[in-house]
Amino acid sequence: MKRLVGYVLLKYFVIIFICISFSENIKAQDTIYVIQTNKILDSLVRSGHVVIKVDQPPVFENGKKMKEYIEENVRYPDGVNTDSLASKTVFLKYTITDRGNAEDILVAKGLTPEFDAEAIRLISSMPQMVPGKKDKKDVSTVVFHGLRFPKIKIKEEYEDKKPQFVGGEKVMQLYIANKLKYPKEALKRKAEGRVIVRFIVDKTGELKDIEVVKGIDYSLNTEAVRVVKGMPNWEPGMTEGKPVSVHFTLPIVFRLRKDMIQDIPGSRSNKLKQR
Repeated sequence: MKRLVGYVLLKYFVIIFICISFSENIKAQDTIYVIQTNKILDSLVRSGHVVIKVDQPPVFENGKKMKEYIEENVRYPDGVNTDSLASKTVFLKYTITDRGNAEDILVAKGLTPEFDAEAIRLISSMPQMVPGKKDKKDVSTVVFHGLRFPKIKIKEEYEDKKPQFVGGEKVMQLYIANKLKYPKEALKRKAEGRVIVRFIVDKTGELKDIEVVKGIDYSLNTEAVRVVKGMPNWEPGMTEGKPVSVHFTLPIVFRLRKDMIQDIPGSRSNKLKQR
């Protein structure tokens, strides 16, 4: 009798143990961790599963937002204008594993085959994420994501503009002609020609780092630099509608006139004039 009672009790405890183990196994296999519960989630995963909301959703390691990631990495299908689409969202279901990888990516509701494929590519190409957490443990998290394609940003076309003297080329040449003083040393040597000066026109139009890149005579080189240094601020160069610092090369021509030669001490013209 005792043996029979012992056998029945043992059998009863074995059955209880199996039931507990089975129920725990079912829970381990069928528990789905999600970011949030909603009607779409209920219709897709509720039947036969235990749905648990995570304490912390999966995130990018560098703190980047999903919207930023999409805007930086999206590749629009050729010849498709997003403005022509009634909707611009592909609804996806995927899992961020407890190791931070995106797996089991499915389109729940798509747009076009091209946009659906691009949505899948974007998610599958994501860098490893910080996985979702439940009770401070990393868990695989099912994500239902409405991936919205941002509006195509059309780059505004700006014509690059070179820096220039205020008023233009003709005004600059008049300025140089009025300010230029032919050095006496150069007159004595009858030095003439073209001095090439280079400088930077910065964002404010100020001329900086003025230097002679090709000279002909020390005194002429010095005079060319002096004239450029005395110039008022220019209109700065522009790129994409914004002022930029630009290197500029300017030739300054020194040409001896007959009246200047006549005034040179020791010249034949000057001697004839003195007689």
